[in-house]
Amino acid sequence: MVFAVLRDRQYKKAMVQRLNAEQADICVPGGGQTEEIFTQAMFMTMGKIAKSDGRVTRVEIQYADTIMQLMGLSAEQCQQAIAYFDQGKQKSIDLGPMFLQLAKYVGKRTTLANLFLKIQCRTAYAKGKMHVQEKVLLRHLAEALGFDRGTFESIRLQMQHLASGNKPKAQRTLEAAYEMLDVAPTGSDEDLKKSYRRLMNLNHPDKLAARGMQEHELKQAENKTHEIQQAYEEICRAHKSKGL
Repeated sequence: MVFAVLRDRQYKKAMVQRLNAEQADICVPGGGQTEEIFTQAMFMTMGKIAKSDGRVTRVEIQYADTIMQLMGLSAEQCQQAIAYFDQGKQKSIDLGPMFLQLAKYVGKRTTLANLFLKIQCRTAYAKGKMHVQEKVLLRHLAEALGFDRGTFESIRLQMQHLASGNKPKAQRTLEAAYEMLDVAPTGSDEDLKKSYRRLMNLNHPDKLAARGMQEHELKQAENKTHEIQQAYEEICRAHKSKGL
């Protein structure tokens, strides 16, 4: 019993140091049930957030990979983390019980709980902005971990600033445009055109109206096509300025 408590304490201490990037090369001892719950909750929540708007982007996957590296996961553990991420993407998954279980093992308002919440907020800003459904989910997580709304808002704003503050506005806008059209910056003009036409075809209000969509859905589609058009024009301007 004493050994299990000591092992749990050592795991938490090492994980805090790694996630804070204080000692990236520190060996993380096995944490038993705490390690299992922490890893499962980490990547199921990341998967849920990434899929909340209907699509998972490369930048979200890359951020999940970064967290795996920070946590010092082995190749086998990484495969398990990916499975948790995919599980979290399922619409039927309710993470409420998982949040409560996480709080039981890492403790409420602890440093590790704070880091966990920060990472999930950072995941929500991977695409540039936090959507309503993501914010609701993260509020539930914060509450389960013992953080009040004011603390949650402080952490959220801190992660928002971290996600965008180190990049020039023009760069952030261009990156968002590539994400909107789901194309890589290294992609060809032909790839860009194909993606643009596909997305416009999927979201065009006139075509959706013919399928009997509701008025509010058509309004959303109209806004979406406007965003797609703006993103396409932004990338075209960038390509032209580079002589592409």
